[in-house]
Amino acid sequence: MNQGSRTGPITDHGLHIGQLFVGCAGYADDIVLMSALCHGLEKLVDILCTQYGAFWNMQFNTLKSQLLTSGACSPDHCSITMNNAAIVWVMKLKYLGLSFFGNTCTTDLSAVFRKFYGQLSLNNILSALGGSTNEMFTLHIVKTLCG
Repeated sequence: MNQGSRTGPITDHGLHIGQLFVGCAGYADDIVLMSALCHGLEKLVDILCTQYGAFWNMQFNTLKSQLLTSGACSPDHCSITMNNAAIVWVMKLKYLGLSFFGNTCTTDLSAVFRKFYGQLSLNNILSALGGSTNEMFTLHIVKTLCG
Protein backbone atom coordinates (compact mmCIF):
# COMPACT_ATOMS: atom_id res chain seq x y z
CA MET A 1 0.00 0.00 0.00
CA ASN A 2 3.01 2.27 0.00
CA GLN A 3 2.52 2.95 -3.68
CA GLY A 4 2.12 6.46 -4.95
CA SER A 5 -1.21 7.93 -5.84
CA ARG A 6 -2.41 11.21 -7.25
CA THR A 7 -1.57 12.83 -3.90
CA GLY A 8 1.73 11.03 -3.20
CA PRO A 9 2.56 7.94 -1.16
CA ILE A 10 0.70 7.41 2.10
CA THR A 11 3.93 7.76 4.06
CA ASP A 12 3.91 11.47 3.12
CA HIS A 13 0.76 12.03 5.18
CA GLY A 14 0.73 9.71 8.19
CA LEU A 15 2.35 9.63 11.60
CA HIS A 16 6.06 8.88 11.97
CA ILE A 17 8.08 7.84 15.00
CA GLY A 18 11.62 8.61 13.97
CA GLN A 19 11.98 7.16 10.49
CA LEU A 20 9.24 4.56 11.05
CA PHE A 21 5.85 5.17 9.40
CA VAL A 22 3.04 4.24 11.80
CA GLY A 23 0.17 6.05 10.10
CA CYS A 24 -1.78 2.92 9.21
CA ALA A 25 -2.34 -0.10 11.44
CA GLY A 26 -4.72 -2.92 10.72
CA TYR A 27 -6.00 -6.18 12.10
CA ALA A 28 -8.43 -8.28 10.04
CA ASP A 29 -11.03 -5.78 8.78
CA ASP A 30 -10.21 -3.09 11.37
CA ILE A 31 -8.00 -0.20 10.28
CA VAL A 32 -6.55 2.71 12.27
CA LEU A 33 -5.22 5.75 10.42
CA MET A 34 -3.00 8.15 12.38
CA SER A 35 -1.64 11.54 11.50
CA ALA A 36 -0.25 14.50 13.43
CA LEU A 37 -2.23 16.90 11.25
CA CYS A 38 -5.87 17.02 10.23
CA HIS A 39 -4.80 17.59 6.61
CA GLY A 40 -2.68 14.42 6.75
CA LEU A 41 -5.60 12.42 8.10
CA GLU A 42 -7.81 13.76 5.32
CA LYS A 43 -5.22 12.57 2.78
CA LEU A 44 -4.96 9.12 4.39
CA VAL A 45 -8.74 8.70 4.29
CA ASP A 46 -8.78 9.82 0.67
CA ILE A 47 -5.91 7.57 -0.42
CA LEU A 48 -6.72 4.44 1.58
CA CYS A 49 -10.50 4.54 1.87
CA THR A 50 -11.65 6.35 -1.24
CA GLN A 51 -9.01 5.63 -3.91
CA TYR A 52 -7.87 2.20 -2.66
CA GLY A 53 -11.51 1.23 -1.98
CA ALA A 54 -12.58 2.25 -5.48
CA PHE A 55 -9.65 0.38 -7.06
CA TRP A 56 -10.48 -2.85 -5.19
CA ASN A 57 -14.27 -2.33 -5.36
CA MET A 58 -14.55 -1.99 -1.57
CA GLN A 59 -16.81 0.41 0.30
CA PHE A 60 -15.82 1.57 3.78
CA ASN A 61 -18.72 2.11 6.19
CA THR A 62 -18.83 5.69 7.48
CA LEU A 63 -21.32 4.66 10.18
CA LYS A 64 -18.64 2.39 11.70
CA SER A 65 -15.87 4.98 11.25
CA GLN A 66 -14.88 7.49 13.91
CA LEU A 67 -12.32 10.24 14.44
CA LEU A 68 -10.46 10.81 17.72
CA THR A 69 -7.94 13.45 18.66
CA SER A 70 -5.40 12.87 21.42
CA GLY A 71 -5.02 15.38 24.21
CA ALA A 72 -7.32 18.06 22.83
CA CYS A 73 -10.89 18.79 21.86
CA SER A 74 -12.10 17.70 18.45
CA PRO A 75 -11.13 20.36 15.93
CA ASP A 76 -14.13 22.35 14.72
CA HIS A 77 -12.34 23.38 11.53
CA CYS A 78 -11.62 19.83 10.39
CA SER A 79 -14.41 17.93 8.69
CA ILE A 80 -13.31 14.66 7.13
CA THR A 81 -15.57 12.84 4.70
CA MET A 82 -15.53 9.41 3.18
CA ASN A 83 -17.84 8.34 0.35
CA ASN A 84 -19.43 11.81 0.50
CA ALA A 85 -20.47 11.35 4.16
CA ALA A 86 -18.93 13.05 7.20
CA ILE A 87 -17.04 10.93 9.73
CA VAL A 88 -18.00 11.80 13.33
CA TRP A 89 -15.56 13.03 15.99
CA VAL A 90 -15.75 11.12 19.30
CA MET A 91 -14.18 11.45 22.74
CA LYS A 92 -13.93 7.66 23.27
CA LEU A 93 -12.99 5.06 20.68
CA LYS A 94 -13.10 1.28 20.99
CA TYR A 95 -10.58 -0.66 18.88
CA LEU A 96 -9.94 -4.41 19.21
CA GLY A 97 -11.59 -4.45 22.64
CA LEU A 98 -9.57 -1.53 24.02
CA SER A 99 -11.13 1.82 24.89
CA PHE A 100 -9.12 4.93 24.02
CA PHE A 101 -9.99 8.30 25.57
CA GLY A 102 -8.90 11.22 23.43
CA ASN A 103 -9.09 14.07 25.92
CA THR A 104 -6.88 12.33 28.51
CA CYS A 105 -4.73 10.18 26.18
CA THR A 106 -5.54 7.10 28.28
CA THR A 107 -6.80 3.59 27.61
CA ASP A 108 -9.11 1.29 29.56
CA LEU A 109 -7.90 -2.30 29.74
CA SER A 110 -10.48 -3.50 32.28
CA ALA A 111 -12.63 -5.30 29.68
CA VAL A 112 -9.59 -7.19 28.38
CA PHE A 113 -8.51 -8.22 31.90
CA ARG A 114 -12.07 -9.17 32.86
CA LYS A 115 -12.39 -11.41 29.80
CA PHE A 116 -8.97 -12.99 30.35
CA TYR A 117 -9.41 -13.68 34.07
CA GLY A 118 -13.01 -14.80 33.58
CA GLN A 119 -11.91 -17.41 31.06
CA LEU A 120 -8.99 -18.41 33.28
CA SER A 121 -11.30 -18.84 36.30
CA LEU A 122 -13.82 -20.89 34.34
CA ASN A 123 -11.09 -23.18 33.00
CA ASN A 124 -9.70 -23.68 36.53
CA ILE A 125 -13.14 -24.52 37.91
CA LEU A 126 -13.92 -26.98 35.13
CA SER A 127 -10.56 -28.72 35.42
CA ALA A 128 -10.93 -28.99 39.23
CA LEU A 129 -14.40 -30.51 38.90
CA GLY A 130 -13.35 -33.07 36.33
CA GLY A 131 -15.41 -34.44 33.48
CA SER A 132 -17.81 -36.67 35.40
CA THR A 133 -19.62 -33.97 37.41
CA ASN A 134 -23.34 -33.29 37.18
CA GLU A 135 -24.07 -30.34 34.86
CA MET A 136 -26.38 -28.63 37.37
CA PHE A 137 -23.70 -28.82 40.08
CA THR A 138 -21.12 -27.38 37.68
CA LEU A 139 -23.48 -24.55 36.75
CA HIS A 140 -24.10 -23.81 40.45
CA ILE A 141 -20.37 -23.66 41.21
CA VAL A 142 -19.64 -21.42 38.20
CA LYS A 143 -22.49 -19.02 39.06
CA THR A 144 -21.39 -18.90 42.70
CA LEU A 145 -17.71 -18.28 42.03
CA CYS A 146 -17.88 -16.19 38.84
CA GLY A 147 -21.14 -14.50 39.02
